[in-house]
Amino acid sequence: MGTATFGGRVRMARTGSIGLGRTAMPFAALTLRRVITAEIAAVATSLALLAGQVRPLWALVAAAAVALVPFVTIRRRPIVDWFRVLWRFLANRFPEVGVTTDHHDTTGQAVGVHWQRNTVSCIIEILPPAHTTTVLGRASADTRYTLPIETLASCLRQHDIAVSSIDIAALGFRSSPGSASTEVYEGLIGPLPAVAMRTVWVAVTLDVRSNARAIEVRGGSRAGAARTAVVATTRVLRALQADGLSSRLLTSAELRSAVLHLCRGVSTDDLTQTWSTAPLPGVSSVGFGMDCSAITAEDIATLWSTPSLGTTMTFHLQPTRDIGKLRIRGSCRFAARARVAKRSVRGLTSMSGSQRDGIFAQLPLAVPGLKSLSPNRTLEVSSLDDLALPVSGCGQLLGSDTAGHGVAVRLFGPGLARVRIAGELYLAQQLLFRAIATGARVLVRSDRPHAWRSLLDAIGAPDRLSVDGHTIRSRTSYDVILNDFADGSEPTDQQRLSGVTVMSLTEHVPRNDGTEHVRGLPRPEWDVSIVQPHASGDQIRVLSGPLDVELTLVTIPQETAFIGRPRSLRSAVRA
Repeated sequence: MGTATFGGRVRMARTGSIGLGRTAMPFAALTLRRVITAEIAAVATSLALLAGQVRPLWALVAAAAVALVPFVTIRRRPIVDWFRVLWRFLANRFPEVGVTTDHHDTTGQAVGVHWQRNTVSCIIEILPPAHTTTVLGRASADTRYTLPIETLASCLRQHDIAVSSIDIAALGFRSSPGSASTEVYEGLIGPLPAVAMRTVWVAVTLDVRSNARAIEVRGGSRAGAARTAVVATTRVLRALQADGLSSRLLTSAELRSAVLHLCRGVSTDDLTQTWSTAPLPGVSSVGFGMDCSAITAEDIATLWSTPSLGTTMTFHLQPTRDIGKLRIRGSCRFAARARVAKRSVRGLTSMSGSQRDGIFAQLPLAVPGLKSLSPNRTLEVSSLDDLALPVSGCGQLLGSDTAGHGVAVRLFGPGLARVRIAGELYLAQQLLFRAIATGARVLVRSDRPHAWRSLLDAIGAPDRLSVDGHTIRSRTSYDVILNDFADGSEPTDQQRLSGVTVMSLTEHVPRNDGTEHVRGLPRPEWDVSIVQPHASGDQIRVLSGPLDVELTLVTIPQETAFIGRPRSLRSAVRA
């Protein structure tokens, strides 16, 4: 069994980076507002000095210096913005969040619609793709499916609807607290950007005033605006589907649940802040803005690798007059028991004094009035896909490939109903140990419960791991049920369980690596199959749809202390 060492870099599918060769801008970008502010300040300064009998030359020098103030940055934020931050912090100002209602389409299906001033939004949740792996390096996470920014940019301009913005919000967790396996697993993955669980939302926002005609065609008033927003968002959903990504529209209840999840159960009305953090239950939440002209895919991976109890990353996309460009700003947040230090990533900006606003900015609600939190940049649309934004969690670390890179695979959760483990007991226990560390609640049904006793005692959390020698038990509170019976059978009452991944363990692998089946019985359909040749050794084969990968198992001494070393096979059951 190999020891986990992952020092190599992954060969990325896309090698370009939008920030490659660039540095973050030392001065604030030229905008109409800043230019007008500079002109007014310069004129006022020169007139005041001239009225005070100051020599014209010195008045001109002073006016020029004052005119530069709106463009000078401190910690990558303009000085004028810092004055605004200080005023909002002292005044304890809250942004307006708006309200969420349900709209029922022609089929009667409910769709959540969020109303804010003159805008209306609908939200999509990306569903985790099946049959994929994530190859991990110290500053890279190579996976088949990434969010197609170019596709989203094309949806900003629809033939009869003008989309004012598209917001991307991603919430990820490297591991799940509450079990003894968590700290061990964190030690195993180390600095890798192994985000086991990640949820990605896409919010599509329309300006009601800019879409008056489209709204009128669809019935006018509030109902017409809701229909228009649903139509625009459905088009985005279909565009993502054409790129191989499944997604769904959220209801109002699901949207409220997502907001509470992002706020760790705190109502938006009850959020508080200090100058440097935003306190949330049990954690301190710290955010940073991102200069997207300087951020690369490697920087994104580095941010995701930050040890935390939850990392959030958001991007706000707006159209420009140039169809080949879009305006973008981004931010990231880390929730941890101790304050997270700023990562050594080029392009991060301070959110000091605006930490609560930073939480509002991470919500998929297109909350207005938060533009100054992060630098707004206008970039080429074609370059933004190089950010390689993941659309789901990578699952748990299984092993390493021939190049020594870590490889992670999802073994439970949405879209994974049946998983087969063809190998020794040690392999199954290692897989479950890591599944528990990444959030799974596991029930083992076995005719040898004594063989699971040491792992059960090591975990010491009945809500995370239970072992049952019988076939009848409530299954509503489990994410994973593993069947471990000598004859390879499964309880007759257990076929397809909604929301539960059923794993089957068999130690004796057929000669064709488990592709044959018993005559007269239906052929099992495995979403993922993990085969250990001869049920021993450190080599495994992972099969999932078209995916066929050979890996080397890896571990660390701390994990071995919990689950022990490989054990002998049990005797085969003879017919």
